[in-house]
Amino acid sequence: MGLKRYYEFPCDAVVFAVGDKVDETVGLPYKGGMFVTNPNKTGNEPDDALFQAYDETAGKVVDGVFLAGWARKASEGLVGVAKRDGDWCAEVVERYLSTKTSGNNPKAVLDKLHGILNEKKSRPVDVKGLRSLEAAEKSQGGETDCIGEFKYASNQEMIGLIERGKA
Repeated sequence: MGLKRYYEFPCDAVVFAVGDKVDETVGLPYKGGMFVTNPNKTGNEPDDALFQAYDETAGKVVDGVFLAGWARKASEGLVGVAKRDGDWCAEVVERYLSTKTSGNNPKAVLDKLHGILNEKKSRPVDVKGLRSLEAAEKSQGGETDCIGEFKYASNQEMIGLIERGKA
C-alpha cells in the first residue's frame, strides 16, 4: 500500500489487477476506457475491424493503426487469449502491408510515431529503454517491497529508471 504496513488475509487465490482502461493520452480515438475500433465488419478472417483504430468523429478507420491485447480490450487477457489476439492482429497487419508500396522508410515512420507520442505527453519506451529497466531490476537483488515480477509501485518510477539509464 505504500505505507509500509502489511496485512495477511487467508485466501485461495490472488488476482493482480493491472488496470481497467488504456492510456487516453496516446492520442488515439478513445471512449469508455478503451481505444475505439472499427464497428464495420470487413468480412475477412480474422476480421480486420476488430483491430483497426476508428475515428468516430470522422467516421473512418485510422489508416495504419492497429490495436491488440489490452489496447483493444483493457483488463481482458488470459495468456492463451492474448497470444491468439496477437496472432490474429499480425495477420491483419500483414494483409494491410501487402496493399502498401515498399517505399516507406521505417526509421522515418518510427521517428514520426515518437514525435506524435511525445507531443501527446505519452512516454514511449523502446527496446533500449526496456533493457535499461531490466538492468536496474537485476541490480536491485530483491531489495524491494514488491511481489514477484512486480518490481516497482508506479509507472513513474520505472520511467525514471529508464531515463537515468539513458543518461
